[in-house]
Amino acid sequence: MGQRHTSAVKPTMASSPSELKAAIAEQNGKIMELFAKGDTDITSISQLYTEDLEITPHGQDTKIGLQSMVEIIKGFKAVGLARLNITIDEVGGVDGDTVYEYSKFNLVKEDDSIIGGGRFLAIWKKVDGVFKKSREVATRKP
Repeated sequence: MGQRHTSAVKPTMASSPSELKAAIAEQNGKIMELFAKGDTDITSISQLYTEDLEITPHGQDTKIGLQSMVEIIKGFKAVGLARLNITIDEVGGVDGDTVYEYSKFNLVKEDDSIIGGGRFLAIWKKVDGVFKKSREVATRKP
């Protein structure tokens, strides 16, 4: 997971696609750190996700709100997962405050074995100048 990020990139409406991708990649790095640590502190989660978050994991009902991420992270650790790896395929701006992301993910155990993965589509909203994940729909590989 590498270095600790201390400031978020704050792209403007005129941001280039590479700047938008860099901003989302930075936030994804923080999300991967959150999962690796098993950090269920609501303050940490609220730095990366909007309060009205809606997330639909593969085969599950949509979960709403920041507390849903606490439960997802706890479940992640409860089944012995060590890391969530995210690889961005595409990022694009909808407007100056909304970005979409289409990415791959892998679920990794302590022994570095990959036990699952898939793709997700996410919507990011700018809140107080920083992009936070607002919506996500994930599918898993068979």
